[in-house]
Amino acid sequence: MKQLHFPEFHALDFVARSQMSATTMFFFYVLPMSLIPPLMLYYAGTAYRDTLLPALTLTSSQLQILSGVFFIAELASVFLMAGAIEFMANTELKLIHTRQKLLEFPAETPSLGITVDAPKVEYHDAFMLAAVAPTPLWLAPLFLFIPSFMINVTIGALALLAATLILYYATPVMLKLDEKGEGTLLRYIMIIGGMVAWAAMMYLTLITWSMVTSSTIF
Repeated sequence: MKQLHFPEFHALDFVARSQMSATTMFFFYVLPMSLIPPLMLYYAGTAYRDTLLPALTLTSSQLQILSGVFFIAELASVFLMAGAIEFMANTELKLIHTRQKLLEFPAETPSLGITVDAPKVEYHDAFMLAAVAPTPLWLAPLFLFIPSFMINVTIGALALLAATLILYYATPVMLKLDEKGEGTLLRYIMIIGGMVAWAAMMYLTLITWSMVTSSTIF
């Protein structure tokens, strides 16, 4: 398979070519980047308690719990997303190449006798994609230094769009697939999977928020 290169995304090409292990990527990129949102959430909740969302004011201990849960959810989502990318990509690749193989035979040829040599996406490449894609979402909370609700909502929306674009362009590059055909289809599958993972993490955060605000212990 031919690996395509996007001149405007040299960083993606560099990561795809690098020999960095998933463990190294986790400790030196995923872990520090994942610290930004919970730390900024705690900072904004204490520094701008009555500015951003006065109706959702939390105590210091409640903010610590919420930030901690969000941090754990971020880390878990990277590993879950990597596993999902590997599974979805390999399943779809097998289906694509099975169809292509069947078209090479007459209609009456039994499909059970056909062996399919489909390309395989490795977990390492899937993890790299899962680690790089949420970068804008990790950096967006830095704008919480600005105590403006509208600015932060706008930045959050732009970060979500940027993460979607990274998934779109990075999928064929980092999974080492052709841009056309299998790469095109997998792009949209990865975007849908990323949106589901992001929604699940937000849902977990809202549940935690509800729990800590309704509890009288904290």
